[in-house]
Amino acid sequence: MNFQQEISMGGTLRSDGTLQLDEKPDLQPGRITVVLRPKAETRAPNDDSFWQRMQAMWDIPILASDNGESSLAEVRKLRSEWGGCQEGLERLSDECRTGPSEEPKR
Repeated sequence: MNFQQEISMGGTLRSDGTLQLDEKPDLQPGRITVVLRPKAETRAPNDDSFWQRMQAMWDIPILASDNGESSLAEVRKLRSEWGGCQEGLERLSDECRTGPSEEPKR
């Protein structure tokens, strides 16, 4: 039986032509075929507050020394800040449905 297993993982192509894989592949030793594909870089718009907050959360380092407590505190702070924005969006949405002169219905 000819069983072929395919694994996809990231890595870095160095200037000398060698590859550095992000993790050890779970394959038997032996010859392999390598397919290289440049990773597409995605960039969020600089003026979009949602993506700015997402990027801020992604940039939070997870510190092993405190089991991530400082990272969690930073995430909670960002969520709290976003809460005020979310309330404003909901108020605006209510006004669009009911008009600014009426009390919003909840």
